[in-house]
Parts: sequence; structure tokens; C-alpha cells
Amino acid sequence: EIEYGVFFSSISKNTISGVRDDGGAMVGLYLNQLYEGADLDVYRNNITAHADGASYGFMIDYLEYGSELDFSLNTISGFSEACVFVSDYIDDACVATFRNNDLYGADNGILFGGEITEGGVVSIRSNNLDGFLEYGVRMNQYIDGSLVNVNQNWLLAGAPVAIGLRTFEDIDQSTLMRIDDNCFRNVAEGVVIFDILETADVMMRGNDLSDVSGAAIVSENADAQHVIDARENWLDGASVVGQVNTTPELSSPPDLDGDGVPNCEDMCPQTETGAPVDDDGCPLPPPPDDNVNDNTDNTNDNTDNANDNIDDGNDNAGPGPQPTPDACGCGAGSAALTPLFVIGLIRIRHRSRRRFVARH
Repeated sequence: EIEYGVFFSSISKNTISGVRDDGGAMVGLYLNQLYEGADLDVYRNNITAHADGASYGFMIDYLEYGSELDFSLNTISGFSEACVFVSDYIDDACVATFRNNDLYGADNGILFGGEITEGGVVSIRSNNLDGFLEYGVRMNQYIDGSLVNVNQNWLLAGAPVAIGLRTFEDIDQSTLMRIDDNCFRNVAEGVVIFDILETADVMMRGNDLSDVSGAAIVSENADAQHVIDARENWLDGASVVGQVNTTPELSSPPDLDGDGVPNCEDMCPQTETGAPVDDDGCPLPPPPDDNVNDNTDNTNDNTDNANDNIDDGNDNAGPGPQPTPDACGCGAGSAALTPLFVIGLIRIRHRSRRRFVARH
């Protein structure tokens, strides 16, 4: 265990392979607890199970009394029960962050075995949950007076009966659960919420639930006073069950960076506003410098752009000054340009599977 305000800087950049069960459940990387304000970063580890199988990639029992865990940029594959397993509670203002991880296979991508309570904060963001067989994110116990954020994750099921996110107990006592901007792919159901009580809220925005074979959102037991607020999601005709408000729905797939490529197809999800992009949503390279000095000022720094005598300097994008036409209307150098107009430009691009995961 790590406790009493200790800052254990990191467990990082390790390769752990060949992990296998041997008469009991085995774990690639195991921690007992973070306690009394301890702080730990676990990042850039590669954890792989033996071909014979092992249960858990990363496991921690519990976080208590203001401790913090940042689990990021790890790759976990080949395990049977869960890639990430928090076996017991997260409470007393502890913060657990799971971000930018590649989690492959297993019954569960991220599994919470205990309650999240008394001001606990859980953030699950920008993860690639690929090939889970039962649940992408599974929460077995109640969530009480806490904050849970699940956003910008890619959840691709490896079995047609799998569910993207599932809670199995009450969400209660001023808890806020936000489920935003996720991509649900090849799942039977997108989000299933067991129950909402007291002053708790579940809100969903900007999710792409179009590739769901069953119900996109299910509220199993909540009454009319505890409706899942699921406005502005892309359902594309998928149904909902129980107390769920989806009006208004998005009329097209969400596109956070506004580049014209939907989130779930965008390989570069944080391009600058207005930047030209390719079909994968990645910025186009600038044109090569033509090494021609363009003496026409087009910078709009003066009302009279044609006569302000300001030199643009080197032209790094434009065609440069155009030749003066001769008697034939061709202009000097036109023959050299002709092949470009004749043959055009051909672009061959290999398309890979796209996923909406922001890397930091």
C-alpha cells in the first residue's frame, strides 16, 4: 500500500508480459491501496497476458482519504476478466483518472467492483476500449455523492451481446454522472442505468449511438422524477427504454472540432477551427514554397490594398506573379505548366479504422 501523503512519483514505461493464472487469478500489475492523500501516476506500461490466459491486467483494491490515481497511456491485452479492475471502493474525495489507454479484449474493459462514494471523483476519458466481451465500463456497486465523467471514449464490443456502459446499483445522493462524446460501436445496448434516486442526475451529450443493435439507452428502474437527460445525442433511429429524454436529438453525427469529419471517424479530433483537413480529419500540409516574391499585398491591413506599398515578402503558398500573356495569349513559361493541367494530381491513400481518441 501507499499511504499518508506519500507522492510515489510513477510506475511507468515497463513491459510486463507472459502473465498467466497459476491456481488462482493473476494480475499483471497489482496495488493494494492508495491511502491518506497518497498520489500515484501509472503510465506508458505495456502489460500482456500469456497465451494460456490471466485474469486482470491492472488491479488496485481501493482509494481512500483524498488519494489520487492517474492511470494513463497504458496498453493492456490478453486478459480474461478485466483489463482494469478497481476491486473495492473509491471514497472520501479521492480522484481516480483513467485516460488515453488502449485496452484490448477481456470480459470488461474497466471494472469497478466497489462503491464510489463521499465525494469520490472518477474520470474515464479518451480510452480505446476495443474487443470487450461483456461490458466496456462496468460499475457493480452504488455511486453516492460523487462525480463520474465518461467522455470521448471509443467503445468497440468484441461480441454482439456486449454493453457499452452498465451500472448495477443505485446512483444516489447528489451524484452527477456525465456521459459525453463517446463512440459506441457493435454493442447490443449503449448505456444501461440501474436506478437514479434522490438528487442524483445522469446526463448524456454528444454521444454517437448509431451502431447499437438494441436499445441505445436503458433506464431500468428510475421513476418519472429521475429521467436520464439524454438530449443532443446521435441515435440514428435507435430506441430507448424507460425514463429517458432524448429531445432534441442530433440530426447528424457529432463533430466536436467542426472540421466536417464526425467524431467517430476523426483520426485528429482536435484540429484548429477552420484548418483544412483530409478525409480522416487530419490537417493538410501547407503547399510548398514556390520561392517567388509576391509584391502584391493582400493582407487586408489597409483599405487600399493595391497601393499601400507593403511587400508581402516570400510567398509560401500562392502561385506568385503570373506571366504577362504574349500575342498568342500563352505567356512565357506556359508550356512548362501544361503537364500539370494534363495529368492532374493523383492521391493514393490507405484508409485505416478510425477512432475518436484524443492523445495528449
